[in-house]
Amino acid sequence: MAKAAFNHNIPFILSTVTTTSIERASEITEGKSWFQLYHPTESRLRDDIIKRAAAAECPVLVILCDVPTFGFRPRDIRNGLAMPPKMNLSNILQVFGRPHWGIETLKHGIPSFEVLKPYMPKG
Repeated sequence: MAKAAFNHNIPFILSTVTTTSIERASEITEGKSWFQLYHPTESRLRDDIIKRAAAAECPVLVILCDVPTFGFRPRDIRNGLAMPPKMNLSNILQVFGRPHWGIETLKHGIPSFEVLKPYMPKG
């Protein structure tokens, strides 16, 4: 999406909760990607993420102000949404229904939140 936005001169906004790093998005868009900050409660984490966006030359910082807390999402809870994803029968059936995605995931690994990855516990 970042490349398509760049090619059409449309701003690309990278979320804090994304599978691409700030640095990679900046590389793809030649320093023109905007960065959307989901404001973490820990100021050290917030400050470091903002510094990374600045170092990657993101020209615009988009700050969310509409959701002060995490939303209650019964459907996600019911479906067992977790990070990292848990393999259960439902997920396995979904992979079989999307063989191309399954093969690409096997080749490249399970997606992760690249912006937040440096701040997550190892293991």
